[in-house]
Amino acid sequence: MLSNEFLPSIIIPKWERLINQVVSNNINFELLDASRPYMDNYKWLRLIIRFLRFKIGLKFIPSSIQLEDYCKKLYKML
Repeated sequence: MLSNEFLPSIIIPKWERLINQVVSNNINFELLDASRPYMDNYKWLRLIIRFLRFKIGLKFIPSSIQLEDYCKKLYKML
């Protein structure tokens, strides 16, 4: 059984809103609360980076995807 969050009556308006925002180049996104478990996929690190970048405003800190890519490149060089 699907969760109520994923019912078409809930998801379709969200998609319509997103598509309209992309077309008008006016994207407003909301940060959702992280779900447990926090240890999966380095979620704890992603939460720290998100806090530093969006709550404190330290935009010079690279995103978790950029950090992951950088670490992979370093690993290949070894």
